[in-house]
Amino acid sequence: METPFVLRAQADHEDLLRAISRREAVRAENLMREHAYRSRENKRVLLGSLRGALPAQPLLADGSA
Repeated sequence: METPFVLRAQADHEDLLRAISRREAVRAENLMREHAYRSRENKRVLLGSLRGALPAQPLLADGSA
């Protein structure tokens, strides 16, 4: 779980920085919202798996997991 999650988060940060540097405010906002959503969801899944409630499968942007 950790490697895909970390790689996706890194790509999110790079995309966000690129949008900000290009002054693409709406795109940057949308990227940040999506990144925050995935981060929350990944934490929810991880905590659930630690409790034995859910399998640990992080949410990836391409829908694979």
